[in-house]
Amino acid sequence: MMSHIVELDAFKTIDTLLVKEKITAKESDEIYDYERDKPGEVVREQFEKIVQFRHERIKINKQQESNNKRLKNLRDFIGFLENEAKDASAKEEALSIRSRKCQARLEKMKFNFEVLIYLKQGQVEIPQLPVATDYKDAILVNKNVVLHENYEITRRGEEKVSAMQSIFKTNAVLKHV
Repeated sequence: MMSHIVELDAFKTIDTLLVKEKITAKESDEIYDYERDKPGEVVREQFEKIVQFRHERIKINKQQESNNKRLKNLRDFIGFLENEAKDASAKEEALSIRSRKCQARLEKMKFNFEVLIYLKQGQVEIPQLPVATDYKDAILVNKNVVLHENYEITRRGEEKVSAMQSIFKTNAVLKHV
């Protein structure tokens, strides 16, 4: 077969490779002939059974090779899946920890908040103002002036109260009449 390849052919290397493939394929094909192989004391029927067993053995070996390749691929795939499972488990654990931290933070925030409270004294609201420590606009007032103003306020208040009581009494008398 190799003798049919021309040296000057442009496709010589390709043809050589194809011929070598065919030769290896034919060499792997085991062809047995009773007359050519002259097995000695073996009868033709035994020779044919031996050849049949040999072909079955070759088939079994080829199947074993393909099964070993498939088994190797499956083991590699199982290893890959185990690594993926480990990665997924690690990610799940990290997310679980983050979730628990967020849940704890939410629980704290439920009861940890600020509320502004406005206090009232009677009808007057008291605003929460800072303490006045700046005395640049302050003035001094004589104590007698303050006492006189307080006396006037108290006297006018008493007059108003007595006037309201007299109005109340006249209204009560008119209702009975």
